[in-house]
Amino acid sequence: MVREPAFAIGQQVQRNNKACVPSSKHRTGIVVGRIFRAVNKFKPDINKNWHYDIRWEGRSQTDPVLEHRLLPINE
Repeated sequence: MVREPAFAIGQQVQRNNKACVPSSKHRTGIVVGRIFRAVNKFKPDINKNWHYDIRWEGRSQTDPVLEHRLLPINE
């Protein structure tokens, strides 16, 4: 069963960093792609989640990020 994605392509998001790490920045980025797949490629039938390709501000390459590590930006 595939659940609905939390973020749409083109939506602005913010990285959900831990509060206990003061040196980490809350970077903003834009969702450029998403795929629903297993977190562990060696166990493809369990623990599936949305993976998002994010283009962060000031970067040319995208980074894959799990859904629970992102927060929406309320505009």
